Amino acid sequence: MTSNRTVSVSLVIPVYNVEQFLPRLLDSILAQTREDWECILVDDGSTDASGKICNEYGKKDPRFRTIRQENSGAGPARNRGIPVANGKYLFFADSDDWLDPDALRLSVEEAERTSADILVFGFARHGRDKRRSATDTVSVPIGKIDLCAVQNPKAFRIIWNKLFRTAFIRENGLRFPPLYSGQDVCFCFSAYLYTERIYGLDKPLYHYCWNPLSISAEKQKKKPEELRALETEKIRLMEDAQKNSPPEAVARLSRLLLMEKISAKERCLFGNLAHPDSCALYRNSWPEIRTWQVLTHTADKRKPVVILAALHLDFLVQALAFTCRLFSKGKKNR
Repeated sequence: MTSNRTVSVSLVIPVYNVEQFLPRLLDSILAQTREDWECILVDDGSTDASGKICNEYGKKDPRFRTIRQENSGAGPARNRGIPVANGKYLFFADSDDWLDPDALRLSVEEAERTSADILVFGFARHGRDKRRSATDTVSVPIGKIDLCAVQNPKAFRIIWNKLFRTAFIRENGLRFPPLYSGQDVCFCFSAYLYTERIYGLDKPLYHYCWNPLSISAEKQKKKPEELRALETEKIRLMEDAQKNSPPEAVARLSRLLLMEKISAKERCLFGNLAHPDSCALYRNSWPEIRTWQVLTHTADKRKPVVILAALHLDFLVQALAFTCRLFSKGKKNR
């Protein structure tokens, strides 16, 4: 049920077996310097103490609301929160991360100033290397964003470093597809079809924490059937765009999907060699990858991989990956 309380931003958070991390996120929300928010926690069939933690925070502060459902995945959980959100803006956080204290204040102020439908902001990544506690920040362009000029779509295919105008989401019927992983990519790319009011705020307002048990940590281990489901959804998205969207929007989507294919191909070749069938799913995109536009706009550090893949030199890419792994193991054993 919706309440009549007026809030500037609704945080929608899928929760599934994250008792170890959830209090950190919820405490970071309580510490926000902007107070007119609500937090919709969607308990996706948790079997640990996550549901109890949601209840405790709801008793502590009525701005926390909990919805419960059978385990359906992060996408359907987020979909449950969209219709009941009261905020002018929507923020989709992950339950094992946390927010900078000024995240809501700065993002809402910038969205208001620019009349953005989508605001993209920077973020910090913590401990992605399992062997050490590493932290790095990811920047985004400042001001209005030309998606056709984006060189690395990393910050544009994830859901949790963005603020969306709620009316924009509802007017265009945007929802997360029921995929095991990759639903955030499809949601973001769908949203980009409907607007050019996309702005960037180059401040690390979100903290992503590497969690070995999370779905995102399983990206390197995607099974062929999961990859096929994601590719099918991307094809459907592109076909719908070609029928219903203006040429400039289709151009933006084509650009991002192509860059996403390159990224997915790298993950397959370097991190998913246990599933060689996965690599074959991207074979039909190799002619596109060879085009000058991609080789021109792809970041320099990725060009060798792209060029090797474009030339169908699969064995060289795999040999390079194998050598890198041996080198890493050797360093670890010293």
